[in-house]
Amino acid sequence: MLALVLLVGSASHSDPVVPVLLALVFLTLGAVVGGRLMTLLKQPAVLGELLVGVIAGNLGYFVKAITSARFQIWP
Repeated sequence: MLALVLLVGSASHSDPVVPVLLALVFLTLGAVVGGRLMTLLKQPAVLGELLVGVIAGNLGYFVKAITSARFQIWP
């Protein structure tokens, strides 16, 4: 809820810290969920944490590639 309030704030001010904090929150929550899921599957929790990190990293790279290609201005 707090993240939503921070994102909806004033449009004229862009705080560079908010996206980094949101990314850290989502990665931490994803790592916890991945760790608990792997624990339920009788695997080490660190395996789930690593898988979440790899998936999040590739997803971030993929989304950046799509958005940069979509908004590229052709001469």
